[in-house]
Amino acid sequence: MTLNYKTWGSPEQPALIMLHGFLGSAAEWEPVAKQLSDQFYCIAVDLPGHGESKAISLPEDKAFEAFDEQLLVLADSLRLEKYNLLGYSMGGRLAMNHMLAYPDQVERVIVESANPGLSSELERGRRRMQDQQWTRRLRDEPLEEVLHDWYTQSVFADMTEEQRQQLVEQRKGADPVALADMLQATSIARQKNLWQLMTRGGFSLGYICGSKDARYREVGRRLLQRSPGVLREQVAGAGHNVHLYHEEQFVQAFRQLFSALQQA
Repeated sequence: MTLNYKTWGSPEQPALIMLHGFLGSAAEWEPVAKQLSDQFYCIAVDLPGHGESKAISLPEDKAFEAFDEQLLVLADSLRLEKYNLLGYSMGGRLAMNHMLAYPDQVERVIVESANPGLSSELERGRRRMQDQQWTRRLRDEPLEEVLHDWYTQSVFADMTEEQRQQLVEQRKGADPVALADMLQATSIARQKNLWQLMTRGGFSLGYICGSKDARYREVGRRLLQRSPGVLREQVAGAGHNVHLYHEEQFVQAFRQLFSALQQA
């Protein structure tokens, strides 16, 4: 099966493949894609287990490699020899992994609130236990309750109760087992630690984070220090999900980063 996707803009423009975060969908990118479609051929993908790609799953032992192959198949079906990537959170991790695995196909990557990996076995162990708890809950408990608790995590502390409830309403019709499978397969505890690969350079990467998101501000700071060629934009007043709640500022930050990466 091929990943479901939505497009905006002309195929004659530079291709921008957009990868959403956990629990999201391709439709989440629509407001941003409509603005960027004057410059890019925007291709927003439903990740495996999500949206219209919910019937697609990834093997636990080779999830990132399998997703890379799915992106290559999609690019080939659209006749894209080269493309750019934009990824949020989980989608950002998948984008960075793909960038490093297929540097000849990927021109530039911009990620939002995404982590290149965990450096220690202690961190991996803790995260593995956390994700196992979430996957168990997704399989065993009412999805609406799990979604509410997901969005009360500290990383979403900037969200209002109304915003949380809106996301719960939008996402309560998802397939919880498919979500659990995707979370388990692509857990950051399973992901290759990309930090060491990032120090080698040879890629074009931009990083967007919100000023209220302390955890990912720190990730952005570390990337700037350790990785040659990485550029960063910080959006004032924004939290973890910049593109959803600060759309105009996000688009501006994206355009600035992309232009700077072109000139680098």
